Amino acid sequence: MNSGIMLEVSVNSIKFSKNYRRTFNDKSLAELAQSIKQHGIIEPLVVRRIGEFFELIAGDRRLKAAEIAGLVMVPARIVEATDSEVLELQLVENVQREAVPYYEEALALKRLRDEPYNYDQREIAKKIGKSEAYVFYQLKLTRMCLEARRACEAGELSKSVAWLLSRVDDENVQANAARALRRENKSKLIGERAARQYLEDLKNGKFNDQSAGVGGIKLDGTARKRSKKFYTADMSDY
Repeated sequence: MNSGIMLEVSVNSIKFSKNYRRTFNDKSLAELAQSIKQHGIIEPLVVRRIGEFFELIAGDRRLKAAEIAGLVMVPARIVEATDSEVLELQLVENVQREAVPYYEEALALKRLRDEPYNYDQREIAKKIGKSEAYVFYQLKLTRMCLEARRACEAGELSKSVAWLLSRVDDENVQANAARALRRENKSKLIGERAARQYLEDLKNGKFNDQSAGVGGIKLDGTARKRSKKFYTADMSDY
């Protein structure tokens, strides 16, 4: 990718790319829009020319905030870039800046690994400045059962708990555990320590998942007394 040239570009001429990002914090955008009203856009957007328009490569939050702030023109660096270079730059920028939902990042890493890019874990790790182990576990999330993936995508499981679940080979057990450990209230997500203990007890047969309890898992008699001190099978009393 070349270094590009700097220009003032019309906001209406910029089209959002198929960035892997799906969610943005409304409060954060409003604060950024207020800052842009006062100080302008300090760091230019990065775009590439597509026909009569420009495709946004980097700066999704800045462009959204600029629209909120009512800007007509924005500073932009116009570059020539391949599709793989676009995805790489988006990943690097978002990893280095505001944290994106971990499952959205995992899907983006999967795109780099799959065709047509075909990067291996070492190449991906080098490009985003993370360890190979980090990339391995992020990619592993994308291979979980549908129930677990949906919980991750909804933000109902913390990343550390999701990583634990990704190590469960049995899809039925993984799905039951995801239902039991997920939380709609994002401020009360189950912690890694509790989830690890839960999975360990599940592995040791302390739960009976043959009856239809919450999450498909109920306590057996041997675990009932202990659970009152720590948690119930669906973690509702944790």
